[in-house]
Amino acid sequence: MPLARAFSTVAAMAVAAIFLTTGLSASLRDRLARLTRFRPLQIFFYAACYFLLAAILTFPFTLYESFFRERAYGLLNQGFGAWMRDQIVGLLVTMVLGGLGMTMLYAVFRRAPRTWWIWGTAVSVLFLMVLILIVPVFLLPLFLKSTELTDEKVRGPILALARSNGVQTDHVWVLGMSEQSNRVGGNVSGLGSTMRISLNDNLLRRSSPAGVQAVMGHEIGHYVLHHVEHSIVAFGAVGLALALTGTFVTLAVISSLSRLFAYLSCMLAVPRLDQTESRIRWVKGILLPLTASALCIWAAAQSGTREWEAFLAFLLTGSFLYLAARLSRRTA
Repeated sequence: MPLARAFSTVAAMAVAAIFLTTGLSASLRDRLARLTRFRPLQIFFYAACYFLLAAILTFPFTLYESFFRERAYGLLNQGFGAWMRDQIVGLLVTMVLGGLGMTMLYAVFRRAPRTWWIWGTAVSVLFLMVLILIVPVFLLPLFLKSTELTDEKVRGPILALARSNGVQTDHVWVLGMSEQSNRVGGNVSGLGSTMRISLNDNLLRRSSPAGVQAVMGHEIGHYVLHHVEHSIVAFGAVGLALALTGTFVTLAVISSLSRLFAYLSCMLAVPRLDQTESRIRWVKGILLPLTASALCIWAAAQSGTREWEAFLAFLLTGSFLYLAARLSRRTA
């Protein structure tokens, strides 16, 4: 599993390098500029095309990892047609939401060229909050059917556990996961008024009432410990720090400190953008890298084998991007 994640990361960064070094990015930009003069549409369609081409280039790996391997271990219940349908829907969602996100970011870059790193971080955090807000209501139903749990023997203890820990809700939802997979699980998703408790039908069918409560207690714990809010704050803080240091590595949703250590390798390996404002040069050139390094060393001391494998993958990827950028500058 860690190897698959590392390979996914390397593959994604390799796609970015292909766009950068082959002229594909510039060609796509020029074609879209000829199609429309409206800048937001150019950026939206560029991002959508990028996600589409990236999905095509990495499809063999996706097919092996998510279809053949899952079926080999008896975890996937879908045939190829149903699986492919979910892949296409997921890609379309990524193209639309990714295109909107990039369009908003580039609007910030144009309107605030000197303070884009502040407003870009704020927009990214707000966009992430909106995504978390709409996932259980609009996005999850695209992939899974959900019905309200009516069995009071199961529903009652879950709601009692939730309310005793500050989760105020009267509903528990059952996700039809068995149509896709044999995995068991549950979650507390959403934000504010869209927050809901969900468990999948595999959990109900294969676990005892005590087992269901144990799983749901774990998931409710994420809410009680404010893990969603902490992830949002971490995303904004690290995003702001990396923006100040000038990296052009695209940030994923940061959910653990081990990823902070991984991103440091990219931050150090990838060439930095020029920054002429002398009043913040010492911040971006000295203070932030030292602070990030201290945090990353602390995180590394608490990392296990998987985190070190992820670090090595990011280090190699960052070095590859650095060499690709240097090569493209020499040949330009």
